[in-house]
Amino acid sequence: MDYLHDEDGERKNKCDKKARSICSVVTGCRQDFKHYTEIMEFLRKLNERGVTVVMITHDMHLMLEYTPRALVFSDGQLIADRRASEVLCDPELIERAALKETSLFTLANHCAITPPEAFVERFIGEDREVRSHGC
Repeated sequence: MDYLHDEDGERKNKCDKKARSICSVVTGCRQDFKHYTEIMEFLRKLNERGVTVVMITHDMHLMLEYTPRALVFSDGQLIADRRASEVLCDPELIERAALKETSLFTLANHCAITPPEAFVERFIGEDREVRSHGC
């Protein structure tokens, strides 16, 4: 395994350094949509290769788009471990965890689309498909 040494001479794994660099890029500045998508697609591809990616976000659309699973914490306690669409289509959980209701869930409710999770997942899937063709 390749290691780097920090300024104190401590051994650091190169992968750790790369991961920290990616995190600082993703969290350190606002990206335009093109660059934001490139970064997230890079992380998605890493995950497909077996690399665990932990994402902490307040962006609910981002969560829906890039992760099938969501862990929800409130007051330091894990209160949900479900599909992202299930988390964001559960009004009690949304309130308990002080999450923001997504416009997709609001639309599904307004149009009486049931189950709302299926609508949300299908919308996100279609959006991803359209964007994969450069649209």
